[in-house]
Amino acid sequence: MEGNHHQEWKKYPAFPLTDAATAENGDYVIHSDSTADIEAVDAEVQSKVWFRSPRLDADTIKRINRIQLHTKSSDQGQCLDKEAGTWTWFEIAIMADEQAETPRIKDGIKLTWESHLNVQAQSVPEERAGREFRTGEKMFGALEEGNVLAVQICAQYRDWAIYAEEGYLAIELGNPTDHTPVNFENVVSRTKSFQHAIMEMNEVLYPGMEQRRLPDIVFNASRIDTSETHQLRVLVIDGGGVRGLAALHILNKIMIRAHGEDYDAKNIKPCDVFDMICGTSTGGLIAIMLGRMKMKVSDCIKEYENFMDKVFPRGILDNKFLNDIPGVGYLLSGLSWNSIKTAMRTYMQDQEGKPADPEQVLLKDDDNAKCKVFVTATRKQDANSTAPVLLRSYVNPVEKNKLPTIKLWEAARATSAAPLYFKHVTVGEYTLVDGGLQANNPLGWAWNEVMTTFGPARTTSCFLSIGTGAAEAKAIPTIGLNWDLLKIKAAFLDALSALTTNTEITNVLFRSLINNFAPQSGIKKYWRFNVGDGWVDLVKKNDSWVAQSDSDPKPFDIALDDSGLCCGFARPKLERRRC
Repeated sequence: MEGNHHQEWKKYPAFPLTDAATAENGDYVIHSDSTADIEAVDAEVQSKVWFRSPRLDADTIKRINRIQLHTKSSDQGQCLDKEAGTWTWFEIAIMADEQAETPRIKDGIKLTWESHLNVQAQSVPEERAGREFRTGEKMFGALEEGNVLAVQICAQYRDWAIYAEEGYLAIELGNPTDHTPVNFENVVSRTKSFQHAIMEMNEVLYPGMEQRRLPDIVFNASRIDTSETHQLRVLVIDGGGVRGLAALHILNKIMIRAHGEDYDAKNIKPCDVFDMICGTSTGGLIAIMLGRMKMKVSDCIKEYENFMDKVFPRGILDNKFLNDIPGVGYLLSGLSWNSIKTAMRTYMQDQEGKPADPEQVLLKDDDNAKCKVFVTATRKQDANSTAPVLLRSYVNPVEKNKLPTIKLWEAARATSAAPLYFKHVTVGEYTLVDGGLQANNPLGWAWNEVMTTFGPARTTSCFLSIGTGAAEAKAIPTIGLNWDLLKIKAAFLDALSALTTNTEITNVLFRSLINNFAPQSGIKKYWRFNVGDGWVDLVKKNDSWVAQSDSDPKPFDIALDDSGLCCGFARPKLERRRC
């Protein structure tokens, strides 16, 4: 792939072992003196130093303008699930000295940067060029007197192996320049404090459930030192059965506030605006429609209304006794999957380049898709003890997808398969039921995904959570935060007495945490919109679906108060994302 360009580096002189500070300006290369290989045995990352630079003095460090790795390598030669991603790669690490075997740690961050992925499912060695690192990037500011640059080979997950045959670390020397010292501040401590708070919340809400922890690789320098500059926007949608239509109308109102009444005519869609859309139960179905199928809000509302009569049997949802029990509404709302498949087929037939058969369409999107989508589902076998299964439209760079080839309709069915009404779905070795059983408000999982997918230093300007009907209003407590000594569990136990649902308890925590989370701590980034007071219901009147609440049977419009000018949407306007 990079053959001719790769060959050029063989012509450059060897990097000076001594007196590099006085060498002429130009390109130099450090060549590997042996082959190397490593094989992973489980989810733990295995790494090994392949070759390294000589000791770098302060004057030489000032002269380094550019660093790039070129390799010739192969892997184990076969891969059962190519859609799950490539789990062997090359890194450039900063070592304290020539004897060090592990990268330096600075401010809790491991000083190692991913250069490039290895080939996938290929036993014949192939040449590849890695990322170019240039003056101004954090790698240069992290180098100190006496350090060395080391090339590492890495593998993760069982049956993945890397075989490195030949490598060239190209280094360009130029006129001296003072690199800005790197400062990772307190990214690690703040992130871990946030994670601790999430775990405390889950221990209160879901006692005995497996806790999801951020892997150590999240705190590698390459996960902190990102070239992406635009601030992230994340949309989270609760589960709620028939009430999912209410969430769509809320989103419609927000989009109008952001872009005007004609936003639909401008072809502005949520997938253009949000970097990540996630949901649970019918909120997951909506997330798939908006993010993966790339629907307009108006189209999503139309499709939702078209199959509501078949999807949501009114006999059960009209049961006043059951609907008075918070959470039962979404559990009892079964889905007619033939209707959903038909809707998917019809919609995709209208989209250029989309196959007509939804049976064959994967949840996984194109690698260059800008909007990432995930939905939650619950393992039937151990629903009370294991964390929700995340079904993703993308490859998470630090966590392998459990079901990388799940079909679009299977994911929609899995997240919404209410066990009290609708049959579960089996995909591979997983038997899945409604994700709302474990995470009807998936905010905690959304935060974890943002951290692992985009990195803990990436700035988020908008974390928008949309509910599908709030319980009767009560005084909502504000949880005070002390980042040096978080005592979240006690605060939560107090909050539990004032709140009626786990969904809103999750909201209370995030309202406090997200707005106080670095980067940009103290700046409002989290907004929650819900319909209330009373459990909202959707009823059919004159062939139209309208909203009403238990406390007021008259139809009402879904309106936003002044906080509708929120989410960084109106001032400044929420424009289409630019990368």
